[in-house]
Amino acid sequence: MHPTAEAIIAEIDPSDFESVARSVTGDSSASVTGEPRWTEIDETHGDLRTLAILRVEGEALVGGEQVRWSSVQKLIDTTADGGPGNAGGWVDPAREETVYERGLFKDDGSKFRPAACYLITQPRPGMKMFWLEDLTEADRAPFSVEQLHRIIRDLGEFNGFHASRGTDERIETSTDSYLLRWNGSNHARGIDWTAEHADHPILKRLLGTTPMDTVRDLCEALSRLNERSLKLRHGLSFGDSNIGNLFRLGEETVAVDWATVTMDPIGVDAGCLVGSAIARGRGGNAVMEAEKELFSSYVAGLRSGGWTGEEAHVRQAFFGQFGSYLINPVSGAHIVLRDTPEARRWHPWMEKRYETPFDEIPDLLAPRVASYPGYIEEIEALLG
Repeated sequence: MHPTAEAIIAEIDPSDFESVARSVTGDSSASVTGEPRWTEIDETHGDLRTLAILRVEGEALVGGEQVRWSSVQKLIDTTADGGPGNAGGWVDPAREETVYERGLFKDDGSKFRPAACYLITQPRPGMKMFWLEDLTEADRAPFSVEQLHRIIRDLGEFNGFHASRGTDERIETSTDSYLLRWNGSNHARGIDWTAEHADHPILKRLLGTTPMDTVRDLCEALSRLNERSLKLRHGLSFGDSNIGNLFRLGEETVAVDWATVTMDPIGVDAGCLVGSAIARGRGGNAVMEAEKELFSSYVAGLRSGGWTGEEAHVRQAFFGQFGSYLINPVSGAHIVLRDTPEARRWHPWMEKRYETPFDEIPDLLAPRVASYPGYIEEIEALLG
């Protein structure tokens, strides 16, 4: 656990526990009994301002009976730099605080909502702790294709609801975060490294019969499409609809990490969701095979939410984030294949992410690379 998080836990006012326990149990007279118990539930954070994701549980006396309560805490240092995970400045913790503090998006009528926030504290200057709904027992990534159909339809309803209502004045968002992410990733430079090391045994298995010129063609086509998408109709977007931020709870999709709320072309969110799903677990190839059907479920959700528009425009915007996930096995190979201790430290992370031994991951990802010619053809058609 981060040493700052340990120190902050020791300093928490008991009244904070009582406030959260009362919100969780729905009883304003609940009284905490015993000592709350803490665990760290996530040690890896894309944004370096996130110091820890914690879980606290305890008991409270409610109506004369002992009742269990729990909450998940996100501890952030707003004064720190976000690091590479915030390329282009597309993540802003102040947006997340606004969503939770004002209770935004929880009553939109869709099944896509933020996690409940019980309390926001400032344990030290520049630091914030969000006391959130405990979703550790909800269904989480990786999801089955069947689950993804329900989740992406819920996301479509959320996007469609807000697209039909225009700008939400209750929150200051970024704009075109998808392009900040694309440009910040510098895929072209990564592709150049892969081309220089194409004889590496792992890269040979990854690339198969796909020439590097095809990879470059895909990168260039995606860049042109992303620039063209700036002119498309925009709508309120979750921003980072990575399936790692999504949970399935009953008939609802619950989302965390609202620091990325943005006004993006309608469809970008869906591309992030599907793209992240092909890059999680051993089932990514099944998701790839179902990609177009999942897109159709998203469009159905958009229409259900009140959106009216051109499906081709949504498909174009879809590639705004889907394209990064599509090309990343080749453009990001240098991160894990350089002969450095830093690169080798990524290997256990990759094995956990793909539920696969590191040496077998290229074979798992090869079908994604083999799909490049078909996607180039589709993108060129969208570009006209």
